[in-house]
Formats: sequence, C-alpha cells, structure tokens
Amino acid sequence: MLDAWLAEPVIALVVDNFSDGRVFTLARQLRLIGFKGRLEVVGDLLPDQLPMLLEAGVDVLEISAQHARRCDEAQWT
Repeated sequence: MLDAWLAEPVIALVVDNFSDGRVFTLARQLRLIGFKGRLEVVGDLLPDQLPMLLEAGVDVLEISAQHARRCDEAQWT
C-alpha cells in the first residue's frame, strides 16, 4: 500500500483544523521515505505556519476563499 502512495504524482493531505500539527509530521515523513511527487495540503492553516509547511516538504497549500479574504497576501510572504 505504501509503495503505491509513493508512486503517485500528487498526494493531497486534508487538514480540518489549523491546530492539528500532524500534517507537518506526515509531510516530512513522506519526504523522508522517498516521496518525490507534488505534496499538497488542503485546509485553512495560518500564514505563520507556511514556513513550517515548506520546511516539511509541502509544495502547495490550498486555502478556502473565505480564509483568503481574512488573511491578506502580505501575511503569507
């Protein structure tokens, strides 16, 4: 089963709550065991969590339009 995941071109990890830090661990673990594809996180995380996501090996963070309206672009850089 794990080998099948590692062969996928994209893995999307869905986060229900910004306080659930398991996504950082899971992303890092996937990179450590050899996942080379695009790693996406889907969920309304906080702007200050972005550097940790990138450090864990995440390529894409997808947030809702509603959350994007609450967090201006400058907060993400």
